[in-house]
Amino acid sequence: MLTDEWTHRSPTDHGRPPDPEEQWERRRPWCEVAPDGLAWAVARVPAHPSLAHRPLDLARWEDLRIDVGAAGLVCDRPTLEDLVIERADGERPWPVILPGAVHDQLAWHPRRPLVAGLLQREGALHPWTADYHRQTVTHHRQIRAALSVTSYGGAGEPVVAWAGDTLLLLAAPQATRPAALAEEFPPAAYEAVGPGHVAFRPDLDALRRMAAARVMGLDIATGEARLVHHADLIHGMSVAPSGRRLLLRHVETAGDGGRPGTFVFQARMVDLDGASDPLAVPADAVWVPGGQDVLGWRSAHPGGTTVHFRNVDGRDHSVRTGAGASWPLWHGDTPVVLGEQDGRLTLDSPDGTRAVRAATSVVPSRREPLVVHGDRAVFRCRQGADVGIAVVELVKATAHAHPLPSSGGGEPGPRRTWPVRRGDRTDLIVFDRGVLTRHHLSDDASARVASRLAGHRPNRRRKPQRVDMPITDQAHLSWSAPPTGGVPMLLWLRAVGRGEQVGAPPPATLTATGRPVATLDLTLDWPADATVAFLEDQIVGAVHAALDAPSVQSHEGVVVGGHSFGATLALFALARVPGLAAAIAHSGCYNRTLTPVGFQLERRPYWAVPELYQAFSALHQADQLTRPVLLVHGAEDDNPATPADQAVAFYRCLIATGGHARLLLLPHESHTFIYRETQRVLTGEHRAWVDRMTTDGAR
Repeated sequence: MLTDEWTHRSPTDHGRPPDPEEQWERRRPWCEVAPDGLAWAVARVPAHPSLAHRPLDLARWEDLRIDVGAAGLVCDRPTLEDLVIERADGERPWPVILPGAVHDQLAWHPRRPLVAGLLQREGALHPWTADYHRQTVTHHRQIRAALSVTSYGGAGEPVVAWAGDTLLLLAAPQATRPAALAEEFPPAAYEAVGPGHVAFRPDLDALRRMAAARVMGLDIATGEARLVHHADLIHGMSVAPSGRRLLLRHVETAGDGGRPGTFVFQARMVDLDGASDPLAVPADAVWVPGGQDVLGWRSAHPGGTTVHFRNVDGRDHSVRTGAGASWPLWHGDTPVVLGEQDGRLTLDSPDGTRAVRAATSVVPSRREPLVVHGDRAVFRCRQGADVGIAVVELVKATAHAHPLPSSGGGEPGPRRTWPVRRGDRTDLIVFDRGVLTRHHLSDDASARVASRLAGHRPNRRRKPQRVDMPITDQAHLSWSAPPTGGVPMLLWLRAVGRGEQVGAPPPATLTATGRPVATLDLTLDWPADATVAFLEDQIVGAVHAALDAPSVQSHEGVVVGGHSFGATLALFALARVPGLAAAIAHSGCYNRTLTPVGFQLERRPYWAVPELYQAFSALHQADQLTRPVLLVHGAEDDNPATPADQAVAFYRCLIATGGHARLLLLPHESHTFIYRETQRVLTGEHRAWVDRMTTDGAR
């Protein structure tokens, strides 16, 4: 049974509705827990980053943005404010003062009261370390850190890790940046025979010159640094439990298929004492829970999956499993695979397969790691719609799942969980909306330990009730709050694939206007031989059905809008549906001749169906857009189909044909708008546009 030992709830503003003017300055609580569960760090994280923390020196490689100062891809992860370290022994909380923007990834020492991280100051990254028993912090200015490609894919892999008592590993920029290749003559020449797709990809060496990083070892006792591994495009690194070996994931080659910004990855196991050469291993290799220095990876076969294990003594093992999902672990001296199929668990080993007895179905989480504590495997799971923690007894082949309590408010289930070992038992630390609690998997409570988030207010304001309704077989209308009627509203269009979630909330800059917002999700039927008339019937029919809905008809004027392809749909509707007052288009492609070999669900080239490309090019219909259009575009939009200059060209066309348009070019923003200064301005622009365009005079 999961027992709640002690719970502290921070003061809340439960029941108070959101203030539109406050939300761009809102901070949410953040927490990280040390491996032994005896210390934790709490902080506040801005809900929206500030322009003050944007990269000062940007470069590009294909559609990837490079932060030159950080020697790596631009990282959109938030920075921490008011970082405080607290301890289970009751010592007073310790505010950690650092002279720069603190990144939200911490590296806790597995045995000592040390923690490390990165901070950015004047564009450059440096490591910092702190001893939270002595309450001392050191900013290591003598060495720079690098992000390399660790933020690729949104993974946010760590670039600092502990190895040994005083050795901190980190990714660092190359010692000297290689000079750019000299221009050569004659010019580059290309030749091909079609049909086919041509993609001009820059040389991967150009990315290496900007973002390759070395692995350095910093001895925090002496301040000396040494080279651990040569420069590479590093995606992530993790240290073995023994602290003697490093698993390094890096870019091997650029991806194929003509898709920009894609990579093929490889991994290496590196001996930190230099006793042997780096060993190449598959890119999905991980340190196996329960083992000291055991690597594991998977390979598929017709009957299921083979999980491979490699011990550092050179012994290889493999275990076959027929389960749909699998997790490698090490129990004693034996490789074991925990498998899951339709909520039923199995334990596969070289001795065979055992079914795990459990009272209910258990589905392990794929996003949080499994840990092994002695004869127990512990992991987060789902039981139907509930979030829980599961414990598998590896000797008995039994499983018990415990529902996790929630602190209440908002969506169910805790935000973060950390299983920690306390002697012969397993404790679970749960962080849920600013509340940190400790639980243990037994019937009797003992230690009273938890964190008090002094000065942090969890975001548990009352959330407005959503209203969802299908209006056609291919259209779904949802309201971010119950419709009020009698005031102007905005209808936000999105194209969703079959099986994708419908009813996702619209941009906050719309809901913060205080005007009603409904999202119209369109699941378009777009066959290989689709015609303009076939697609028009679906889009226009769905918009008409939305306007005929009683919840929409009760409002005084409707402005249609969308983002990216949703902007295309909004302008397509504005040109064909009389009941719309105006439009708002975010980051749209207004000239489909810029994507002549396909767009969205269309795979035929422009020359096969020019009429379809023209129908979905707002620029070709500028003379039909007789109602006002607000164009919003990031000045640094790096989407190949939506450069900012084509929004400017479309704006000029609207004015040239006698239309009414307003163009907002957002500085420092890309395809999606992230900075809170932008959000604040955009909220006011949206509110003013909806109100102006739905007055009797404007209509």
